[in-house]
Amino acid sequence: MELNKNRLFFLDWLRVISIFLVFLHHVAMPFNGQSWLADYQGKSESLYSFTVFFEQWRLNLLFLISGAGTYLAFSKRTALQYFGERTQRLLIPLYFGIFFIVPPQTYYQFYNNYDSFWDLYPNVFFDRQLLHLWFLKMLYAFSVVIIPLILYLKSEKVKLFKTSLSRLLENAWAIFTLGLIFVLIGVIAKKNFPENPDAFLTNYGTSVPFFLYFLTGIILSSNPKSWEKLFELRKTFLFFGLIGIVLFYYFFFVKEHLVHSGRLTEDSAKLIWDSIRGFMGWSVILTVISFGVKYLNKTNKWLRPLNEGIYPFYILHQTIIIIIAFYVIQLNLIWQFKILIVLFSSLFLSIGVYRFLIYPIKPLWYFFGLKPNKKAQTKNSLKEVV
Repeated sequence: MELNKNRLFFLDWLRVISIFLVFLHHVAMPFNGQSWLADYQGKSESLYSFTVFFEQWRLNLLFLISGAGTYLAFSKRTALQYFGERTQRLLIPLYFGIFFIVPPQTYYQFYNNYDSFWDLYPNVFFDRQLLHLWFLKMLYAFSVVIIPLILYLKSEKVKLFKTSLSRLLENAWAIFTLGLIFVLIGVIAKKNFPENPDAFLTNYGTSVPFFLYFLTGIILSSNPKSWEKLFELRKTFLFFGLIGIVLFYYFFFVKEHLVHSGRLTEDSAKLIWDSIRGFMGWSVILTVISFGVKYLNKTNKWLRPLNEGIYPFYILHQTIIIIIAFYVIQLNLIWQFKILIVLFSSLFLSIGVYRFLIYPIKPLWYFFGLKPNKKAQTKNSLKEVV
């Protein structure tokens, strides 16, 4: 199987799918038993049992795709051009979002603490809450930190290393093993660095695993043949993924009993849990990618507008979900109806705000990470699909 080296369409599709999974996860959050910005009292444990599966790999996949995109973007630019492009597309939307997109979420989270929305605003410039935009901040940090490494890998000083790495990436088993090594490093980081969300990048139990997936995307993109080799083991990855899912759900349902009965300590249970999650997540990601290489590596009239619109959609979606969910959870309906209302209304409103408010106003493109020079290319595509 020969891939089109000019454009890996399957990465575009997987990026869209990954962000849509994030959207679905946030739609489910008020109803799935986890504490969140908007909570419904009649929570569903069965819904949480379903969504917890996607929690193990959707963001890891998104960081891997972002790493692959980083390498491809760097290959077409100088280091300075790349830095400017990352700043424009990540840092500007991040701070715009902190000051104008995130505040409504804080307002509805602490609704009873304010007489009006504007009472909140004096604190916005001091608190600068990230909420779902933490992803942009972390991705920007990774994108900047990785610049020296990419420059070093592109130099002639490491020609022998690059040759050896290239050969390694033409072996799907080697890629699988490399991923497991990274998973092990992530498990060790989680064990030795307790969760501390306020620390952000120095919250190594979270940032290290995400960075390793980001780095994996860069490594895979350094040799286009690596994607083709993954396809050859797609059924094996699927088998491993199914084994991982069985182990994951078995331990998910029994781990508390094993701890309470004294058969496992909390530390040992967490170590086993993180290991199973890592193995299952990596196997599922390789399954998704290996099948995607074959069946998603094509374009149509939907892909270009979807791929460009998905970034503003990500920036907007959680605020819109919170606002809608705040009112919907107060309705006298069963939770299944409520979640459907939140799902479809937030989906259509997020798309509508992008298509009819952001897209027609060119100055807004800078604040939502859109590329100004792409309008001519996407204009006809948007007319075709809207």
